[in-house]
Amino acid sequence: MTARMYAHWGEVPEHLHTRAQLERLEFPRLLAEDAQPAAWVATTDWRGRDDRLALYEVSQSQPTAATVGQLAAAARRSDRVRTCRGCDAYCERVLGRTGGRKAPLCRACGHIGRLRARQAELAERRREVERRAAEQLGEGLAAVCARRIRPPRPEGGRLPAAVAVVLEAAAAGGATGEGVVRLAGARNPHVPAGAASVAEAGPHLVELLAGRVVAVWGEEDAAALQALDGRLGRAGLLAQDAGLGVHTWQVGGEIAVWRGELTPSYGLVPAVNPGRAERLLVLLERIAAAHDGAAERAAAGA
Repeated sequence: MTARMYAHWGEVPEHLHTRAQLERLEFPRLLAEDAQPAAWVATTDWRGRDDRLALYEVSQSQPTAATVGQLAAAARRSDRVRTCRGCDAYCERVLGRTGGRKAPLCRACGHIGRLRARQAELAERRREVERRAAEQLGEGLAAVCARRIRPPRPEGGRLPAAVAVVLEAAAAGGATGEGVVRLAGARNPHVPAGAASVAEAGPHLVELLAGRVVAVWGEEDAAALQALDGRLGRAGLLAQDAGLGVHTWQVGGEIAVWRGELTPSYGLVPAVNPGRAERLLVLLERIAAAHDGAAERAAAGA
């Protein structure tokens, strides 16, 4: 069986040790001569180059021949630290200095320190998201939820072109719009009943969205909106085949940053799409209000 490769030290379970860690336990142990690695961990060497270290089970080792007296004398001479400065745990392994901190920390305290550093980084980025939301709302931001409707993909065939776009929009100031706009001919069997043509829906879309920054959740919404953009110009609704002229702002990732929730493995918890344009606009207004409130407090304290 191939030994498992761990991508980083955070994945390595506590029961696995490197050869050096076994030799530096409070009561040191030596690997058996025929010991084969139970796993590997990816790391870097002193030159910053990619490397990997072998990991072993304790059961693959045995106590050294040192006497209790020899171990006691070695402990008195050693500068190795085993007491965590974060929680006062007395650890079997020698403690290093993690996360750029001078104090030696146990694995749990080092993990907490890295999480706190990540949270502080997100707090700084949160202010930037709030500032941008306030600026865009001040310029008349609109929010759009959209998706494309496609015919079924033929087995082994390419993804068919979209035949319609389901769109819902809400603009700062209260203007809204929703409906299905067909991109294919009216007789196409995959177009939903009651879908409006670009010529029919175009005037309201132009009034609602043209020239605005439009907040969309992610790639699908942006692609669906782009499928409409340009069709309006070709329908004679905008001069020089210009399209809506919108600038899309994909906010899903930025809202996850603003929420700032982390998993125990330092990952960002994905934000949940509100699912409707008006709700997305309300969320962005709440984000912008945090920026406005901070600015007011700063002005009051000046």
